[in-house]
Amino acid sequence: MRIKTFKFDQANVVNHSRNPGWCVGITLWLISRLQGGQGPLATISASEAFHRICRDTCILLVKSVGKHPVTPGYGQLRLDISVLQENYGHLIDSGIPGTCLSGETLPPAGIAVMQLCYQEKALPGLKYKRGNHAGLCVWNPGEALVFDPNMGALYLEFPPELNTTVLDKKIIARALTKLAAELTPNSKYESRFVCLYVNIGHTLGQQRT
Repeated sequence: MRIKTFKFDQANVVNHSRNPGWCVGITLWLISRLQGGQGPLATISASEAFHRICRDTCILLVKSVGKHPVTPGYGQLRLDISVLQENYGHLIDSGIPGTCLSGETLPPAGIAVMQLCYQEKALPGLKYKRGNHAGLCVWNPGEALVFDPNMGALYLEFPPELNTTVLDKKIIARALTKLAAELTPNSKYESRFVCLYVNIGHTLGQQRT
């Protein structure tokens, strides 16, 4: 199995306390970039999504505050994300608009908002039934991508003999664990998978390049 990762931390974009953060706004902004402003995404490979999200999150991490001049257009980009967060952030607990998938049996390909539970590790008796955090998942036969705004992205490519593997919540959960171990090993928090939302039911608007 081939694995690629890149690190990302929304705290470097939000520039304020993570409570609340911009996990929904960043996730929906990235989905809108993948959609290209053309409505529901038809098909995209996880590998292509990985490279495009890497490129787009680099846009978010420009040297914009403090020692360096603000990059032109960065203020509008932050505003776009904050508006998405303001409009849809409250739906983390009640459910993102769209079709909910438990992750037990997923279609062969898709792009979805991951509803996650972001909690302190090793809390006794914690059940991950409701989510307070969001991320992104893209998958198709033989490969998958998960993106968590608090950690970054992890791309999985299955070996040829397993390229018909159907994504399920166990694979997503293992990917999140691997992501945390590689990119945020010293964090006292962890993300746990709750469910996926596909066919996102709102307009993300015109996208900027």
